Amino acid sequence: MEVFNQIIENKYKMGYLTPLGSFLFKNKITQKYVADSTGFTTTKVSKLYIEKTTLLYADEFYKIMKCTTLDFDYSCEEIFKNSNKKEFSNKWESKLGMLLFDHFKPQNYIEHNTGIDNVRLNKLLTDPKKRPYAEELNNIAKLMGIKSSQLFDYFYGDGERPVIGLLPKPAEGKEN
Repeated sequence: MEVFNQIIENKYKMGYLTPLGSFLFKNKITQKYVADSTGFTTTKVSKLYIEKTTLLYADEFYKIMKCTTLDFDYSCEEIFKNSNKKEFSNKWESKLGMLLFDHFKPQNYIEHNTGIDNVRLNKLLTDPKKRPYAEELNNIAKLMGIKSSQLFDYFYGDGERPVIGLLPKPAEGKEN
C-alpha cells in the first residue's frame, strides 16, 4: 500500500489527478478509505482519482463526499471551480419578457449556464434512468441560486425539495 500511496503522491505533484482525486488527496482522504466507506471497488476509486476521462456521476460523488467530514459546499466549489459555464444574454427585453424570464427559463438558458449540451439535457429531462454528472448537478444548483448540498441532498439523501424564487423582487429603486 505504501508503494501505491507514493505513486498517487507523484501523480499529484505532476498534476495527473482528477479534480476530485486532487482535492481528496490534499485533504488526506485515501483511496482505500473511499473504497471501504462507499463499497466502490478499488479499481473504480482509482479511476475516479487519476483518470480524467472517468465520468463522475452525481450519485457517486455524493456518496464519496458524504463518507468524509469535509464541508460539501466548499468541496463542490473547489472540485468544480474550473467548470465549463458560459454567459447567456436574455433577449426577452420587454417588461413581460423580463417578468416571465424570472420564472420560466428557456432551455437554451439552462444549456448555456450549466455547460450541458442540448441532447444530453433533453435526455436528463425526459429519461428517468439518465444520471446527471456531479459537475452538471453542481452547475444546476448554482443556476438555481441554491447551495449544491441542497440539491444533492434532495436527489440522493433525505433533503427536502429546494424552494426557489418565493420572495418577490423589490420594486425598482426600493430596498427591502
